[in-house]
Amino acid sequence: MRTQDVQTRSCAVGAGGFEPPTSPTRTVRASQAAPRPEVAVVYLICYLLARVRNMTRHFSTIRLFSLVPALGGMLLGGELLAASLTGYTTRSVDVLTPDVSVMVSGREVNGLELAEAYRPIIRINPAYVPPFAKVLWYEVVDQEDSVTLVYYLDWENEIYPQPLLHFLYEIYRRAVYGSVHDIEYIEITVGKLDGVVTRIRFETTYNGNAANHNFPEHLRVFGELNNTRTGYQITVVDQSGNIARTDTVSGIWGSDNRPVLGVMTWNHLYTLLDDSYNVYSQIIDVPLQYLTDDVYRAYKFARRSHGDIATMENETPRNILRILFWGSSILIGYYCWIRRIG
Repeated sequence: MRTQDVQTRSCAVGAGGFEPPTSPTRTVRASQAAPRPEVAVVYLICYLLARVRNMTRHFSTIRLFSLVPALGGMLLGGELLAASLTGYTTRSVDVLTPDVSVMVSGREVNGLELAEAYRPIIRINPAYVPPFAKVLWYEVVDQEDSVTLVYYLDWENEIYPQPLLHFLYEIYRRAVYGSVHDIEYIEITVGKLDGVVTRIRFETTYNGNAANHNFPEHLRVFGELNNTRTGYQITVVDQSGNIARTDTVSGIWGSDNRPVLGVMTWNHLYTLLDDSYNVYSQIIDVPLQYLTDDVYRAYKFARRSHGDIATMENETPRNILRILFWGSSILIGYYCWIRRIG
């Protein structure tokens, strides 16, 4: 299979690097164990229900406004519980298994060979502290004139800069995403005729020194091969769909014709690197593994960031549970009010 010749980049896309506190970088092998049960939310609901029940027995000494925090907590707990019980969506996109072949650049290659050939080089500042990268999942989608490879770098956690808020953020992540793992995608489209990369997608942010910024905004990057096939037009789009900036690069490849990206923030957003690499001197070396349907469901990939290849979650079950939990909270509040004025 023929891929592009090495080209020299005229600029880097995304922001520059960060320099977090010093600590050796390590990686560990992947673990496919199922996420731990989301019992924290259930405990929270039970605790709040017990508090409300106790309050109704002693209304002579408790003011009515004391119900507000409890009911607010129940509403929030109901939202988290609805999120934790749903989202295990089955992948709807047809993907190639590792042993199934497709014709690219005049020869047959299987899904694993394609994933290995176009696997992006992901670099990081060696001073970056845990959590560690665990595995690089991949899926291959066969299209009419192209093949799209989607890579997902799986981190064992995502550490929010503020410890107290990180605790709350972790509860939220467990409920919404099925685990605390942070999984960020890189999507690469390859032309079948010549094996040339025609499109790349990933997420970046504005700020170049975002290691300790609380809310680095997710920006979507679209890289398209230009009409003369001599370079790439890069478009960066914000969450509202507005173009944040554009760039033109003559190439996006490292020495072995693979895209080179750097992990630039605490929530593992990427930047497209130039030849200097700056502080990104450590290559993230983790196993490349096929993304199975079981892993896709367990880690709720349908809710995670994605490019063009995606499965959309049916929100109906989650909305039904929301109504049930919120309705129960309102009824409990009304019951407490009746007890108070009765």
